[in-house]
Amino acid sequence: RNPGLFTRPAHIVRQDIIQTQNHVASYMFSICDTVREDFSYFALMWKDLNLSNHVCALFSTSIIDEKIIDLAAKTFRYVRLGIDMCSLSERHREKINNHTNGKEQISDTMLYSFLDICERYDHWEVDIYTIAGMPFFEESDIQAENETIDKLLKYRCFRGIEWGRLHAQPGAKLLAGAEQYGLKADACDYTSFHQY
Repeated sequence: RNPGLFTRPAHIVRQDIIQTQNHVASYMFSICDTVREDFSYFALMWKDLNLSNHVCALFSTSIIDEKIIDLAAKTFRYVRLGIDMCSLSERHREKINNHTNGKEQISDTMLYSFLDICERYDHWEVDIYTIAGMPFFEESDIQAENETIDKLLKYRCFRGIEWGRLHAQPGAKLLAGAEQYGLKADACDYTSFHQY
C-alpha cells in the first residue's frame, strides 16, 4: 500500500455524483488501493442512485473484486475497465515482481479468470495498458506476449491493448530507486514531468 495515495471518502464522491448526474454522461474511477477502495466503498457511493443511463470507466492497477464488477454492471449502462500491466509476458512480470519495488503484478491465471467473469456481461469491456521498455525483458518474452495476445483476442469483452513507453510519474515507486536499476528519472516532480 502506497502511503502517498489519497482516496476520497465514498460519501464525498457520492455527493459529487448526486450533484452532477443530470449534467454528465460518464464517470471515471481509478482504483489504486484495493484495501480502501473495496466493494463497500463503491456500494456506499452508488447506493440507490439511478446511473442506468451513464457510462462507467474504471482504471485499476490490479484485478478488481468480482463483487465490484457485478455492482458496476448492475449500476451502469456500459462499463469499460482499464487494467494496468507492466508486460504481457508472465515470466517478465514475475521477474519484475521479484527484482523491483514496483506494484505487485498479476499472473496469467488471475487475468484469464478475471476476463471469464467479465464475459458474463454484454455491456462490459476491458482494455489493457502495458509498458514498452521495462527492465528484464528477454527475447523469449516476445513469443509469450504474442501467445497472450492470441488468448486475449478470444474474449468478447477484450477491446484492446495500449502500449506506453517506460516513464515514472511523480509519486511512482520506481522513482524512489531508479538508479538502483540503471535508470535515470528525467521527471521527479510535476513541473519537470509536464516539461517531459
